[in-house]
Amino acid sequence: MTTQRLAEPRRVLVDCGDYELGNLGDVAMLQVTVQRLREHFPTASIDVITKDPAALARHCPGARAVSYTGRQLWFGRGMLLGRADRVLQRTSLFREAGVEGAMRRHCEPVLERLVRVRLGRGSADLEAFTTFMTALRSADAVVVCGAGGVTDHARKWALPVLALLEHAHRHGVPTAMFGHGLGPLTDGDLTRVAARVLPTLDLFALREGRAGPSIARALGVDPSRLMVTGDDAIDLAHAERPESLGECVGVNLRVARSADVDERYIDMIGRVVSGFAAAHDAPLAALPIGRGKASDDVRTIERMLAAADGATIIERPLDTTQALIEQAGRCRIVVTGAYHAAVFALAQGVSTVCLARSNYFREKLLGLAAQFGVGCIVLDLSADDVAGQIERAMEQAWESAPTVRQSLLDAASRQLAASRSAYRRFSDLLAERAMRGGARGVRVSAPHDLAPIIGAVAGTAPGGRK
Repeated sequence: MTTQRLAEPRRVLVDCGDYELGNLGDVAMLQVTVQRLREHFPTASIDVITKDPAALARHCPGARAVSYTGRQLWFGRGMLLGRADRVLQRTSLFREAGVEGAMRRHCEPVLERLVRVRLGRGSADLEAFTTFMTALRSADAVVVCGAGGVTDHARKWALPVLALLEHAHRHGVPTAMFGHGLGPLTDGDLTRVAARVLPTLDLFALREGRAGPSIARALGVDPSRLMVTGDDAIDLAHAERPESLGECVGVNLRVARSADVDERYIDMIGRVVSGFAAAHDAPLAALPIGRGKASDDVRTIERMLAAADGATIIERPLDTTQALIEQAGRCRIVVTGAYHAAVFALAQGVSTVCLARSNYFREKLLGLAAQFGVGCIVLDLSADDVAGQIERAMEQAWESAPTVRQSLLDAASRQLAASRSAYRRFSDLLAERAMRGGARGVRVSAPHDLAPIIGAVAGTAPGGRK
């Protein structure tokens, strides 16, 4: 990485919540991050870690794709020792990040050489690794855009992201997380890493103020570096708000491990929602956010609406954030188990009934309700008579929709202003750092007595990676 920071960075490296870019909520947050970085650093290259460069080009034209595979080869574990690394996970010394993590801290050049030897000349993985290391070393700032990833169930996502931020800080590179959801956090190893890394952030912008700030302070984050901004995706949705309320009932349900919702809820909620829509002569509008292995909202909603007897279903292509936001804007109310379907609706003044069962979803939807206030109702799917509760909440939302709309729009405007101010603050911080000159971190030199290790590891992988 460079040791001289510039007032306007030449390259900004962005990590995101969905490397396949299949979740349109995560895509919306990434789009806003890229847009804001361009506003503040118009000549900088915005480098985004992704598994799908074509999808990145579609959603964020002009952003430069950086190999996710390369990132995993550097910040993953087990690269050097393979299955033997599982044994080391049982020891306190290597439990958190393995041999690679220890070497990244104490003898980084040696680790890089070992990785290159293991991958072998001319391999596709070596090319991905080289591309990533070039982006990493040339980054003048490292940013994590909106996600809810520093939480127990997302440990696999969180640990490499925290390692990236720690690496950047160690080399004197400014770091920030924007629009992030924090917690619930009880996992011991993840908590220890978060407590070591999050306090080093130059700016930590949280999307809600109900639980996140207290967790951050408990982890040691200085309150002066914390901001509560709302979700960055509010920007895109609020800009598309229609002049008046729509007439549809928006529908979504998140069936996923993180939501603790399985398929037995689909038919029940489908019957309630379609019956309500038919009774109110309101068209049903699908709002599918997730489109990947973890959550297939399209399939779930199709099954929910299969029994929509007597209700009209609005059918449109919904494969972009723009199309999905416009669909949410056609609604009078939205019923959703997906967080960003609620964000897209609330930011346009549409009352929302949110459905949660897991602690993770309950906390983030309650946090969203705290940001918007009246007009966002959160129900627990584990409660008794949940079908009746959903129907009554829908009726309440339907009747109050015209009167609470302006309050929701005002709340969106306040969060939008806070979100924009966070990016301005980070831009100012980079300028101040450049004026002071120099970087905080120092490059760690490798010991000279590790050459035998290089040969030993190389010998275990003739011709490349095993």
